This record gives sequence, C-alpha cells and structure tokens, in this order.
Amino acid sequence: MIRLSPLAVVVVLCACGEAAAPLDGSLTAVCDVSYTRATLEATDGYLSLRFLQARGAAEDVVLKVGVSIDGAVPSHSVQYDLAEAISGGQRGTATRNVLDDPDHTLFPPLSRGLFRADGDLAHDTIVKGEISLTFAVGNQLGSGRAVFGPFEAEVVR
Repeated sequence: MIRLSPLAVVVVLCACGEAAAPLDGSLTAVCDVSYTRATLEATDGYLSLRFLQARGAAEDVVLKVGVSIDGAVPSHSVQYDLAEAISGGQRGTATRNVLDDPDHTLFPPLSRGLFRADGDLAHDTIVKGEISLTFAVGNQLGSGRAVFGPFEAEVVR
C-alpha cells in the first residue's frame, strides 16, 4: 500500500486542475464530445460557443454551437431557442472540426435546442451557461440524438 502525506495529496490535487464539466446525452455514444476548455466568441449578430479538446499543440473543435442573434452583443444574460425558425433557417447550428474526421463536420438541423449564458457577453470574461440540443432524424452523424450540459466559457471578441 502506498501512503501519501496530506501535503502530497494537496499538491497532486492542485496539479490536476479543475476538469471541464462533461457534456452528456446519446450523442456521446457515436461521437466524442469530451473537451478541455470552452470559448464563447461574441460578435454583433452571432455567438459561437466552441468546446475544444487539446491535441498536442493544437485543438479539435469537438462541438461548435452557433447562435444567430439580433443586433449587438448583449451585455447581460441571454437564453435562446435554437430550433426557432428565423429568416435564412434556424437560430442555432451545430458543427465540429476534428482532425482525421473530415467526413463528419455538420450535424443535422435541430428539432429542439436551448442556449443559455449567464453574464456579460460584451466583455472578455468567464460566463457560465447551459446547452441542450436534440438533432432531427436523418442520416448524418448525430441523427436523432441529443447532447446537453452546463458549460463555463471564456468570452473572446
């Protein structure tokens, strides 16, 4: 049996850092959506939430949730129905960009979807939120499946 001193346990726990909250749902059975960090790019007319997985010096985008918004970047908490029909399609989209998997970059349209971010999206900060996506039935990766969970993302401009 290996015994660690209390100081050694604290050092090991601090070195590990805090893990990103995992995404869950039936999509995880066909697609790895584990990530090491999340970013929220906020521009006038569009929000882009990226879940990134470190791969050496590069990063894969295991899930990107795009949200069409009206007007300027909000400086307050927001919630959007991602399946809402707007001019040009749906308010929300989902894609991915993973090395050695160029055939699976687009997910099906959404049959249901929620995006919530709590905080000021107009400034570089950290915001918490939640996503919930259910994809329409079809023949693409993720067809008929769901992915959901909380997130903590760095707002970037």
